[in-house]
Amino acid sequence: MKQARVLPDAVPEVDHRTIVVLQAGCVNTGASDRFNATADHVEGTGAWLHIDGAFGL
Repeated sequence: MKQARVLPDAVPEVDHRTIVVLQAGCVNTGASDRFNATADHVEGTGAWLHIDGAFGL
């Protein structure tokens, strides 16, 4: 896991019972997950894709 990012190709098969959670800004590195690539991976599966953009101090 480089810079605490999700690797879209490592996400297993998903379906309508799955929630995939990405983050916009890792606390330790500031890195964001690869939104487009991961969204492409889950598109059409019925899975819920959530991007967490809340960042508190």
